[in-house]
Amino acid sequence: MVGALVYSAAMRMRYVMLMVGVLAIGRVAAADAQCMWANVPYGADAISCQRGAQMKCVDGLWKPTGSQCADDPGDPTGEENQPGVVQPPVGND
Repeated sequence: MVGALVYSAAMRMRYVMLMVGVLAIGRVAAADAQCMWANVPYGADAISCQRGAQMKCVDGLWKPTGSQCADDPGDPTGEENQPGVVQPPVGND
């Protein structure tokens, strides 16, 4: 009789530990979930401008931050265009 109670308690403890492990793994997986936008994967907590609204990747879903942004990616050469600023000529022109 005592052996059966000890066995039953041990099985319950194993079950509880298994459930705690499953829940912990689920939380880690959700925290590392990526978001996709325009066929580009973004990591957790990434910020993206989507249709004029700033969005943040939270648990694999895009959530609005409440801020506006410009969808224009800017100058693809990486050089900032400043209106009214004339760039000096390069070379012997």
